[in-house]
Amino acid sequence: MTNPRDEPRNEFLRRSLWRIRTTPGRRALAVGITFAALIAIGAGVMILVMIGLARLDAPGWVVALPWIAPTVGTSVWALARPTAAILSDDDDDSWVGYVIRLVMVGSEQPRQRAVRLITAVLFGAPVGWAFAVFVLVELTGIF
Repeated sequence: MTNPRDEPRNEFLRRSLWRIRTTPGRRALAVGITFAALIAIGAGVMILVMIGLARLDAPGWVVALPWIAPTVGTSVWALARPTAAILSDDDDDSWVGYVIRLVMVGSEQPRQRAVRLITAVLFGAPVGWAFAVFVLVELTGIF
């Protein structure tokens, strides 16, 4: 029988025990940097898709779908499944998942529905696209 610690693991989207061992200030800084990177990646991919659709002379409503669909999806998720980010050493949540839930839903306790809806409308589309990119990257085995 092999020891699970000896097997190569993909640490890119896996849980991070660092978030428990670090100081609250460093954790908040890391969350801010990670979330800003998620927004930049997601918005970049979304804009490229929208430009591609526009160059293909797609109707305006089709060009807007890459923004509308993930925004609606993350809004439904934030309202229907308000699982807050919990700081725990036995949680199997990835760092990216933890950051998304912390910003979009709240820390330890879900925020009010109106606040969750606002964050979903403001950040939902880029977060949805970034999460899709990270899932595809992990599925392909790049990281």
